[in-house]
Amino acid sequence: MSHPNPSILRLFLQALTVADAGLVLHLLECPRCSRQCWGQLSPRPVRRRPGEPRSPTPPPERYDRILARLAGRMGRTVAQMEKGRRKAELLVAELLAAPPGERYAYLAANQRFRTVFVAWTLLEQSWQKEDGGEAEMLARLAASIAQKLAARASGTGIEAGLAIAAWCAAGEAGRRAGRPEDAEDALMRAIPYLERSIDPSESAEYCHALARVRRDQERFDEARALLERAAVLFGSAGQTQDQALALDDLAAVCLDQGKE
Repeated sequence: MSHPNPSILRLFLQALTVADAGLVLHLLECPRCSRQCWGQLSPRPVRRRPGEPRSPTPPPERYDRILARLAGRMGRTVAQMEKGRRKAELLVAELLAAPPGERYAYLAANQRFRTVFVAWTLLEQSWQKEDGGEAEMLARLAASIAQKLAARASGTGIEAGLAIAAWCAAGEAGRRAGRPEDAEDALMRAIPYLERSIDPSESAEYCHALARVRRDQERFDEARALLERAAVLFGSAGQTQDQALALDDLAAVCLDQGKE
């Protein structure tokens, strides 16, 4: 394949979402994932008979046209995602304006709130809250929406991953609020989705969140085992920053055990 036109390559890269850009960088830096993608994307060799002519090489302009179409499609996808996020912000504000005791009934009665964008916006707001009670309330609302979306037969897997993230966030928020029983209950609700997950980072996040609860409960052996597993899983997913946080918590648990 010839080198693409620089302007087309620049357009392609600028159209990437933050998540896609991170994935592309990982593919460039990780030898294992790079080889896997090369095997998936490169054409398989075709065995030719003696004297059989080779297939003609496509002209370079063909690759430029393919990249241009791909960049155009990604640009439209990004625009649709931004539109969905802006709409979700308004819907979340409307939902949170309802009295706290009526929000779940509000969700059940209004189909327009049941979107990935609304659930993700609630989850993002939960992460930003310093107060554990507020963070837990937002995370549980996000989890409620994600569960309904994941129950659909046409689910893509994104919804289940969102449910895992939301229940982990609810568990961590409950722990911060000093309610370990509620935290553990929230984390247990993520298990059915984890059993269907093939993403090691989701299992790692769950192990990390549960380990913090176990540490607060002074169940140090369980916390240590969970953190060791979380560190391995984060490492296999290429999430070195999260791996470092898990190892930092592991060191703290080891110090706690030394104080016994």
